[in-house]
Amino acid sequence: ARDVRLQLDEPARQFLAREAMSAGSGARYVHRIVARHVSSPLSTAILRGELKPGSAACVRYENDALVVRAA
Repeated sequence: ARDVRLQLDEPARQFLAREAMSAGSGARYVHRIVARHVSSPLSTAILRGELKPGSAACVRYENDALVVRAA
């Protein structure tokens, strides 16, 4: 709805895969991990006005956590 593109670097993808596998198997676990580490921070950035419509959000793995920032 906001036309925000999402870019994940490779370490971020690997982090999400590791977390999802350690949580359990199945789509429910993957959904929870993505919601916790990507969707919620992305929503917060949009609400704070850090991400404008048509912009891009970059998800990076830094200091053992995922960081969502405007690209």
